[in-house]
Amino acid sequence: MALVMLNNIGLSFGDPALLVDLSLQIGQGERICLLGRNGTGKSTLMKMMAGDVLPDKGDVVFQKNTRVALLGQDVPDGLTGTVREVVSEHVPIVQTGPDVVDVVLTRMGLDAEVGFQTLSVGLKRRTLLARALAAQPDVLLLDEPTNH
Repeated sequence: MALVMLNNIGLSFGDPALLVDLSLQIGQGERICLLGRNGTGKSTLMKMMAGDVLPDKGDVVFQKNTRVALLGQDVPDGLTGTVREVVSEHVPIVQTGPDVVDVVLTRMGLDAEVGFQTLSVGLKRRTLLARALAAQPDVLLLDEPTNH
């Protein structure tokens, strides 16, 4: 079974519709790249797969216990705390072995105790990528990860 299935998705924010009868399946180990012009629904589709946007029509189905993480295009407003607190925000409670947050922070070259708000945009994006990776997702969605 696919990790994520979108079945006959329809979504409109006006006329014309953004997504019409879209079907897509993502299986374990697959790598997919979405290409298209600005405004064609790529980011909206990823937000739908992350559960942040609901379709007007159709179904989004996740295999049981599937974790999805999205690194969006923009740094969210109002995100505060240390880098460690931001990265730890979505980490699953049950873990074994070394602390996943420490491992990710080390590999990403991030200082855990620095305030998130004091970072440059590039380091904020790196911290948000670390947060997505620390969540140990089954599906990792990267929306224009090289913007900055």
